[in-house]
Amino acid sequence: MPSREETIITDEKRCSTLSSRASSVDSSYNIEEDDGHDPQYQDSIQPSLNFSRLAYNLAQFNETYKVMDRKSGSGGQTRRVMAAVRPTCSPDTMKRTLKSVLPITDWLYNYNWKSDFIADLVTGITIAVFQVPQSMGYSLLAHVSPVYGLYSSFFPALIYSFMGSSKHSAIGTFAIVSLMTGSVITDMNASNANPIINQTLTNGSTTPGSVQRQYSNIQMASMIALLIGIYQLLFGIFRMGFVS
Repeated sequence: MPSREETIITDEKRCSTLSSRASSVDSSYNIEEDDGHDPQYQDSIQPSLNFSRLAYNLAQFNETYKVMDRKSGSGGQTRRVMAAVRPTCSPDTMKRTLKSVLPITDWLYNYNWKSDFIADLVTGITIAVFQVPQSMGYSLLAHVSPVYGLYSSFFPALIYSFMGSSKHSAIGTFAIVSLMTGSVITDMNASNANPIINQTLTNGSTTPGSVQRQYSNIQMASMIALLIGIYQLLFGIFRMGFVS
């Protein structure tokens, strides 16, 4: 039976030593094959693994190895962009954004049809009956055809039901807005009137002192509504609601 010292020497020849600039590993295994010898002697031999590496202080380590800065370079920039975009692309964030842009997706899901639908239906019919003659009268204050008053009462309320969040806002035509629009149209008619001395009619005759307007009343009212809508959109983007 080989001695313990001979076994260790034989096993050390089979081990490999890996050395590098950073560390060196010295591994040695003391293993004896099962050749039918004393089992107590075999159980007393356990494999061993020893490591040895150089010791560095901070200055030596920084001098030997390059420190990678995660904030610099294209990789760091990409990680910062992904970290900023990832929270906004999560399903919960997209759901909250959708509810803020279209509140109907939130309240319609929680709407109690059994207890609230009949009352809301009766209220809607009552307001519609009252709104039809009122909107036609307000359109005359704005110097436009009565049919445009009906348009101004129906479509704003329809759009607001999808994008609005207040239960108490009255959407539609108003007397003050109609009067202000009518005054602007009157001033623009006076400034944009082009007098024509002799206007030729379809039958070949002429009429003196005719006046031709450059824009119609509905065109001027539409332009006013568009400009006011742009102002309100800008006020909403810059959070200027405190002005009112």
